[in-house]
Amino acid sequence: MNPDAEGPEKLVDAVSQRVTASLSVYTNLARLTMLEARLFASGAIFIIIIGFIAALFSLVAWLLLLSIIVVLLVNQGVSIVAALAALLILHLVVIAIFGVLIKRQLPTLGFNNVREAISRDVDTDKQKTDDHEHKV
Repeated sequence: MNPDAEGPEKLVDAVSQRVTASLSVYTNLARLTMLEARLFASGAIFIIIIGFIAALFSLVAWLLLLSIIVVLLVNQGVSIVAALAALLILHLVVIAIFGVLIKRQLPTLGFNNVREAISRDVDTDKQKTDDHEHKV
């Protein structure tokens, strides 16, 4: 065998082994990523289901609380229609208060300060460009 031919073959074999080892590492990393993604998905679905069940239980608890209030009012001599109307009015007032609170928060959702800063920067850049054009 030619000693010169042995050198390039060893180099090719070493590079091939290195590439194979790197591919193996990335393949294992991809498999691990897929397993983590599946674990994340199943955990997220579980949390969503538990949240939905908790929301239903909260709704049932709220309705039971309202029922207790109506029963207590009826036992105090208030007619059932008046007790239900009072609870309806109370809920409408709370909804109106929530509406006002939400309306007060709407301006903060527009990134007004950022948009103003950007427009100032654009105006400043435009002014610099105009000034430069006038000088030339």
